[in-house]
Amino acid sequence: MLWKSRGFDQQGDQQDDERKFFREDRWGGCECTLCDVRLKNESVYRSHVKTVMHAEKLGNYKTTQKKRTRRRAVLVLDPVNHHSSALPFREILSHFPIVKGGSPSVPGSHFKLSGTVDSSVDNVFETELVELPLDHTTGTADVNALEEVLKEIVHFNESTATDTAAVPVVVLSACSNVTGAMLDIPTLSTLVHSYNGIACWDLAAASSKIKVDMNPVSHPQGYIDFAFVSPHKLLGGPGSSGLLLCKKKHQTNAVPAVCGGGVVFYVSPVAHSYIQNHEEREEAGTPDILGCIRAGAVYHLHSMLDHDMIAKTERRMATQLVERLSKCSKIHILGPQDRSQCAGIVSFNILYNEDPATKRGLYLHYNFVGAVLNDVFGVQGRGGCACAGPYAHSLLGIDNDMAVRFENSLRTSGCEVIRPGFMRVGVHYSMTQEELDVLAGSILWVAENGWKLLGAYTFSTSTGEWHHQLDRRDRTRQWLSTDLGWSRVLGQDVGSIADLGERSTPACDDCIDSLIKRADTIVDNAYSAGQVPFSAVKCPLLDPQLADLVWFALPTDCKWSLDGVSSPQPMLCTDPNVPLFKGGVQGDDAPARASESVFNSSIWSMTEEERKSMMKSRLSTQQEERQSKKREASTELVAPHVKLHPSGFPQVSITPVVSKKLRLLIGTAVRDFQMIGEGDKILVGLSGGKDSLTMLHLLLAMRKRSPVKFTIGAATVDPQTPEYSPEPLKRYMEALGVEYHFLSKPLIEMAKNSLDPKKPSLCSFCARMKRGMLYSCMREFGYTSLALGQHLDDLAESFVMSAFHNGTLRTMKANYFVQQGDLRVIRPLVYCREKQLAEFASENRLPVISDNCPACFAAPKERHRVKVLLSEQEFDYPRLFNSLLSTMKPLMAIKNAGKASDIAKGKISGDEKMATTKGSSSDEDTDQAAEECIMSCNIGGACPLPRKQK
Repeated sequence: MLWKSRGFDQQGDQQDDERKFFREDRWGGCECTLCDVRLKNESVYRSHVKTVMHAEKLGNYKTTQKKRTRRRAVLVLDPVNHHSSALPFREILSHFPIVKGGSPSVPGSHFKLSGTVDSSVDNVFETELVELPLDHTTGTADVNALEEVLKEIVHFNESTATDTAAVPVVVLSACSNVTGAMLDIPTLSTLVHSYNGIACWDLAAASSKIKVDMNPVSHPQGYIDFAFVSPHKLLGGPGSSGLLLCKKKHQTNAVPAVCGGGVVFYVSPVAHSYIQNHEEREEAGTPDILGCIRAGAVYHLHSMLDHDMIAKTERRMATQLVERLSKCSKIHILGPQDRSQCAGIVSFNILYNEDPATKRGLYLHYNFVGAVLNDVFGVQGRGGCACAGPYAHSLLGIDNDMAVRFENSLRTSGCEVIRPGFMRVGVHYSMTQEELDVLAGSILWVAENGWKLLGAYTFSTSTGEWHHQLDRRDRTRQWLSTDLGWSRVLGQDVGSIADLGERSTPACDDCIDSLIKRADTIVDNAYSAGQVPFSAVKCPLLDPQLADLVWFALPTDCKWSLDGVSSPQPMLCTDPNVPLFKGGVQGDDAPARASESVFNSSIWSMTEEERKSMMKSRLSTQQEERQSKKREASTELVAPHVKLHPSGFPQVSITPVVSKKLRLLIGTAVRDFQMIGEGDKILVGLSGGKDSLTMLHLLLAMRKRSPVKFTIGAATVDPQTPEYSPEPLKRYMEALGVEYHFLSKPLIEMAKNSLDPKKPSLCSFCARMKRGMLYSCMREFGYTSLALGQHLDDLAESFVMSAFHNGTLRTMKANYFVQQGDLRVIRPLVYCREKQLAEFASENRLPVISDNCPACFAAPKERHRVKVLLSEQEFDYPRLFNSLLSTMKPLMAIKNAGKASDIAKGKISGDEKMATTKGSSSDEDTDQAAEECIMSCNIGGACPLPRKQK
């Protein structure tokens, strides 16, 4: 997909040239940036690029950019990555090698060399892989090393000796599934984008812990290009489909990565073509409809929860758990000591025998620990390497030579029980304090007493599983024909989401004290009659060649330690007559068995000084220097050319420069329609979109220059829906020094209870409620005028829709009094075009917030159709909007409802003087309701206005 998405094949290269001026919005509308024309969809765009007008403009378009004949994706991988985010990129190297004579862009990277290459073939695609080193302080990828790699790639591209264009593709893990160590997504994405890279994030472990923003407002360049999401890790998520989120600019494949049913447009005996929708084109085969529905339901549930509460609760629980486990020297916790930036995931190993001097010894096997936690306490955990092999090796202190030995031994002997690993548990925000106590207490009990049950358990050498000797598979097996009692489960009431984490009674049947007493009883009776007598203790024999790799205690060691001892201590069996390895009793010729594990996870439980001393011999000089560097501005990494305001927003967004053209347009509109007078107090309706944010800055700039004195405030209406989050506006308004009012009400919930079933227009209800809240705010704080951000494009679209669908001449008014006559509504942007406002917002990095209303998500369809219609006409008639403005001016200036009706019926010309008369209210509410009628009828809603009787 990377190959084709950036036009790395000949077909894609031609397509890349065609799409160079292609832009698509989130509604599916398209635009040709060269011709500045809006088109209905990509199919129309493809026809447009073949027109004479486009060809003429393309001929005048000049570019000085050097066209490279070779293109290379430099894959930069996080050492913390899950196997699924690392192995596919390792495998791709052999498919796209570096051509003979080529050189790597980053010293020490991994790549394959091809034998020969045909010099006549252009557009060769190459791959190169760089694995980032681990920061042993934070337990995450080394950020300084990442920046050095990005600089190396930039230097490679700037070299005149190469004809290869290298693009860094950085694949990072937002949260480790082993230690919970987290990276700052917006900060590192900004760093990657500052070097023209692609930021890919594995969100599998993070999406259930934090709120992930694909387009963070406070970091305009901190967006995510690709995100890998696993909904099955969320509450209620098992069985849901996985998600791949990506920017539309990367969905450019002419041929899908996987061909199959559902992605073809037409197939004939001689040719075939694929559907135009790029998203659907990459989803071949029968879709997992139920899994998709479940994924949507899971995220709907997740969106209803307080993400800050989730992160805070889980971090508090994890801190408590780690603090309690750290008090036991036998428990070696993996990961950084400072867990302030870690999620609720804790991995550890437990020592069997502990040398007081070195704090080392053999471990209890992680699968044995998991079996005891389950059998004795009912606590679930996971043993192994958690599908993060490279990271696990670093955490366990296994060097490359020892890793090779383990792999070869596993491959040749099939003895899975020697596979290194650890135990992993997690905390969840829905857990009670009693459940957390059970989790911590059970692990501590196993660390102190679990070894005494080793003799009662045995293991399978081929699978590595541990189980009690009396446990048989047929005792727990359940057949599909068995009644699992779902009818009883489904018949119960489901608790409220708000009750999660607030239950007054423990979820577990017993408290930790009673569970520990029961566990002590189990140990006392473990080898009594009817259980597993000492004579029945059995331990599978191991391959003698693996003797030094046996890092865990055996059941035989437990029997040796307990047999005939009043105060037993965990010891290793040294009886030469007890066989441990295949070949029987060998006496003095028995293979030497290590008294300490070949790996040591205690390095992560040591102090920083102790850890550095132990790791010093293993670290290269370069790594040691990198480790001792100070991480300057680690939480505020941005592109080198971006200057930050103390509030964290880009400085240019706080003090933008307003162009003379925009000042002239807004000044002319204010003068023509007499919008602002001496002493006016203006409240800006701030939704967080590009239009309202730009209007705020234009008014602030006007206030500085205008001889007319007026004041400015801002207000935002929060409908309390998870799809719309205006919270960043609070910090932004504080940084601007603008008086700010945050108005919040559950509008969607109110609509469910208040809507008239005969006129169920949610859009009309929501708009009127928002306007009412703003009016109330104005009256309470003494504002005289409400400034709204509709621009000339909006007015023209409303004008056309009113004519098409209502049979009347209406548009939005520039300046009018509300019905009570005490407040005015003004629209200072009526002379400004939408593209001018978008350019201003983009150039000045304004913190634009997307407004995704869950109730009217499809509402802009009708407006979008009119927008496309006007854009197509403007392409043929460039002065179209000038003519429309002249046509609409009388309608924009009308203040009296009667006059509006007379103009609609053609009784008067509308050439009256454009003056504001207090007390003559507008029919704006009717106009707005009429426009909303068009929207709701378009999406199947009922018309909120009564039909006119002829």
